[in-house]
Amino acid sequence: MRKFAFTLAEVLITLGIIGVVAAMTIPSLMTKFSKQRTETQLLKFYSMMNQTLRMSVAENGDPDGWITANKGYTYDETVEYLQTYILPFMKNLGYEDCSTDSQT
Repeated sequence: MRKFAFTLAEVLITLGIIGVVAAMTIPSLMTKFSKQRTETQLLKFYSMMNQTLRMSVAENGDPDGWITANKGYTYDETVEYLQTYILPFMKNLGYEDCSTDSQT
């Protein structure tokens, strides 16, 4: 009666091959996952900003009258612009932490 089984050497060689394949594959999978996550976050940001601008245009009219070309705006003027045209509509999309109280 002969029993069929794997020897210790065969098992170790198989585990070594699996380890090498995993070591070559995992970094590329992690890179792909990271790239896909970043891409998804950028698409979400683009969509949210597009919605914000559309809501602002609907309420405030044509954006051509919002700013003056070639004017150097101060910090306070920039904050006023954001508080008037952008931040109220970002809050409507769920961004409650849109504060401009601190000058950083």
